[in-house]
Amino acid sequence: MRRTKIVAAMLSLVFVFMLFPGLRVNADASGTCGDNLNWELVSDTLTISYTGTSGSGDMADYTGTVHAPWYDQKDSIKTIVVDNGVTSIGDWAFAGFSVLESVTLPDSVSSIGDTSFGYCSKLSSIVLPNNLTLIDEYAFYECSSLTSIVFPSTLTTIGERAFEYCSGLTEIDIPDSVTTLDEQAFAQCTSLKSATLSNQLTELPGTFYGCSQLTTVTIPDSVTTLNGTFYYCTSLKNITIPDSVTSIGAAFESCTSLESITIPDSVTSIGAHAFFCCTSLTGITIPNSVTSIGDRAFFGCTSLTNVTMTQRLYDDIDPTMVFEGSSSTFNLIPSGYCGDPSVNGGKDVTWIFDDTTGTLTISGTGDMFDLDTISTDPWSAIYKSFKTIVINDGVTSIGNEAFYYCTNLTNITIPDSVQDIGVYAFRDCTSLTDVAMSKVLYDNLVQNNKLGSVFYGITLPSIHFSYTVNYKSNGNGTITGTTTQSFGTDQIELTITPDTGYEIDKVTWSDGTNPDVELTATNGKYTMPDSEAGTVTITASFKLIEYNISFVNEDGTVLQSSSVPYGDTPVCTITPTKAADEQYTYTFSGWTPAIVPVTGDATYTAVFTETAKPTTTVATTPAVTTPAPGTYYVQSIEEKDGAIVITIKRTENDDQTYELVQSIETDGKQLSVGDQIELTSGSAIITIKKDFVSTLTPGTHTMKVTFKDGGSITLEYTVKEPEKAAAQAVQATGEATAITAFVGAGLIIMACGLTIITVRKRREEA
Repeated sequence: MRRTKIVAAMLSLVFVFMLFPGLRVNADASGTCGDNLNWELVSDTLTISYTGTSGSGDMADYTGTVHAPWYDQKDSIKTIVVDNGVTSIGDWAFAGFSVLESVTLPDSVSSIGDTSFGYCSKLSSIVLPNNLTLIDEYAFYECSSLTSIVFPSTLTTIGERAFEYCSGLTEIDIPDSVTTLDEQAFAQCTSLKSATLSNQLTELPGTFYGCSQLTTVTIPDSVTTLNGTFYYCTSLKNITIPDSVTSIGAAFESCTSLESITIPDSVTSIGAHAFFCCTSLTGITIPNSVTSIGDRAFFGCTSLTNVTMTQRLYDDIDPTMVFEGSSSTFNLIPSGYCGDPSVNGGKDVTWIFDDTTGTLTISGTGDMFDLDTISTDPWSAIYKSFKTIVINDGVTSIGNEAFYYCTNLTNITIPDSVQDIGVYAFRDCTSLTDVAMSKVLYDNLVQNNKLGSVFYGITLPSIHFSYTVNYKSNGNGTITGTTTQSFGTDQIELTITPDTGYEIDKVTWSDGTNPDVELTATNGKYTMPDSEAGTVTITASFKLIEYNISFVNEDGTVLQSSSVPYGDTPVCTITPTKAADEQYTYTFSGWTPAIVPVTGDATYTAVFTETAKPTTTVATTPAVTTPAPGTYYVQSIEEKDGAIVITIKRTENDDQTYELVQSIETDGKQLSVGDQIELTSGSAIITIKKDFVSTLTPGTHTMKVTFKDGGSITLEYTVKEPEKAAAQAVQATGEATAITAFVGAGLIIMACGLTIITVRKRREEA
């Protein structure tokens, strides 16, 4: 009796679970964990679910001491499933889950909190949600089994050390949506070999610290500062620093494989320890733009034997401290300071000489020195080598005797910032024939009777006046210049971009006084005319591009050809024709491709609709335009002793057509084989019996034949009055099989007796 009760109880339980198959049992634990969130632990799977119908689904935040409610089970949880509706993963939510292998996150999650998956050393699989914006600091710290990760295009921030010590990662691709990459985000990822970075980042603070296998990385053009970025990247052999970078901190310390690096002219400072112990670095050129180098920047660079830098910079640093431990030979570029000695020791204005071109460049802000008042001439050894002197905007005066006896100087351009030129500044510059300066400066020299003393000892050079350039277009494109300042006879580069469908018509120069000048480019540059006007205007005019449009007949004969402006819709003024043949007449029905507004050269071909000619000839095997492969079509329709015989073929495997017939109906009613019709092989031959034909009312009737492969074909036929000829006029429409879903057959013309039988094709989805 007891055994019977036990069995009954067990059967009852089985019955309950049969009725409720989704019923969960053996829940280890459960509870709440945030806004409208519940958690449940079943075996080794933790599920976080959203219980609300609207509102927040944020998970609660925890700490290293205030643990999540499931923390005590962390060493048994292998899988975490977060259901849709949860909007955040809380701080420290799953930190230290030592056996966690897999995490499933829904797209509703937008943030992953501080240390949320930190120290999950066996986590190997996680797909980040498509709406994720934040990965907070330490979020995946020491997830050493994580081998790959895909960042969504919605992500904006990766926090400090978020993936530090993820030693299984081999490559990363950070999307352009990321604008913040905090300190050491991927530090100590010792298997990381390549990285693609967001073009929105401006800093890479310690990003790849200790990534000892990193060999391939491109620094985005948006980055301005490198600091600790590649510290201890011991496999990195070379890298390109973009022109956007202005400051290099201790970015390449202990990059022991680094063999070469190019520092762009945009860099103004190199910090302490920047290339500390780069033991494979053999040579480096420090650009003229660099004004400071920190202590031990090249300490321990034991292979560094060749350093190119300016004399000015060399004098400003302590070379023994900066290059300690190396045995470098210094190639010093002639350079120094040439400002007013009473202002910042003259360092506000600098000079540098390129002996390969003979160009002296003067930069900075403020007045130059008066050579006749200083004790040491800064370019006493090289002044006769000056062929070109470039004075940059910002210099406010040229001092007395500044370029005295520079006999190889042929021309000079003086910027508008220069307000005065000292006496004898260009004395005895016997090759100087061309000078460009502002009209204001020229008038000032004339008014103060200084013009002759400035150019003392030489014939007064040809003087051109500078002017400001404004740019203008006729509205169908844009024009900009490389500079808003120009001089007569100077050549400037212009960027001219037509709108879509337009091309450059002409470029004109105008100063409002002289006649307008049409400019032509030579090697991409435009020569500026002389003018005493302070401002000139360069105008770019654009015109529509015209494209070749042709209309051709079906046989390829060109009917009309012309040039049509971009955006216009072409029109053919000639109506195409096609001669009739024995079977058909042809009517023009349009063009292929369809005519659209012009965006390029195009050819349009005439399309014709064919109409069958009537005939009284009996044709039991009519000419048929072969349909596409796999298509059912009517081969022939005949009248035999009052019965109608229809032969249906298939363009592929026609020997199967008879076997594939599934049903035959007329006017929506199923026809009976034997009583009303006969079905025989030889393709599929359907005979509508004479007795059944006589029961049909005069007029049009429809027959549909359905095939076992999903294809079908529909026939329309006409039953005439009994007293009229026995032949029946029949129209047929055909359908492609499900294989091709397209009927390629044309019109089929047949006759039976003296009655015209027309077969036409019609598409019907299988």
